[in-house]
Amino acid sequence: NEVDRNIWSYRGDTLMFRQPKTFFATINYQDIGATKLIPPLLDRFDVAIETGPSHPVRKRLIRRGIDEDILKDRELSQHLIETILQNNQTGSADQLVDYINQKSEDFKEELEARFRREGIEIEIPRLAELDAIKEEVLELPISEDVELLMDYLGQEVYCHYTLQKEFSRCDGCHYINYICSDLFNISNRAEQSIYKYSKALAWISGDEEATLEHLMAIIPYALWQRSTISDKKRSEVRDVEKSSSDSWYAVGDILRELKKRWEEHKNYQIEAYTALKKGDAERLKALAQQIEHSFFQSLVREL
Repeated sequence: NEVDRNIWSYRGDTLMFRQPKTFFATINYQDIGATKLIPPLLDRFDVAIETGPSHPVRKRLIRRGIDEDILKDRELSQHLIETILQNNQTGSADQLVDYINQKSEDFKEELEARFRREGIEIEIPRLAELDAIKEEVLELPISEDVELLMDYLGQEVYCHYTLQKEFSRCDGCHYINYICSDLFNISNRAEQSIYKYSKALAWISGDEEATLEHLMAIIPYALWQRSTISDKKRSEVRDVEKSSSDSWYAVGDILRELKKRWEEHKNYQIEAYTALKKGDAERLKALAQQIEHSFFQSLVREL
């Protein structure tokens, strides 16, 4: 509720905020002192990245230590903390957020001035600009190929014999060559994350629509942390030299293979949708029998 719906519970009080917030979380890999986040919580973070090996020159900076005072204002931080503690009732939540937003806007001007004194010119987006950017990203169109590939992926990834996935059942399965034998669980939230960030990447790149290139770049970041990957697939990529975890690399490898299959079936997929629109059940059944892919099976399942 807290991350997903902005309904926060703290010390017996419930705070409900009217506007969504951006959340960043950091977590180490599981060890004796660190536990995994539960899957429902992971599913509420749109994307995840890993901290890989640093460039040798950047490592020098890290070894020397980085002065973060340019980003800090201890007096302002203390004032904000005190204000929050004094006004942490639900009835004051919206006014408190407005107050913090205003202080944040003011501090952006101070930050820009500090950087200028260091010879660095930067412009930090204001809230109005951020809202405008969000609207532009939201309105950016998605290419038809993106829609087709996501439809195809959405049907190939799920097991056609059980809702409770067990990779042990894949051996000898009719669909063994599809990604359902290596990857499971692309949630509705994950698909929304993929769409949102594909559009955002297209916007940053100055493109007029989100294309397959944007989609393929985003998908591994949206899935590796919240989808189940088979041990078989992990073992296949374990010895590949890479700067990422086995999970991240495996998702990318799985999707590259999926895209090849989709390119072979794309025209049949379009034909199937045309038949579906015309109500041509016989043509749909013929395609499902001819290709024997889970996408086409899904179209005739309810006929």
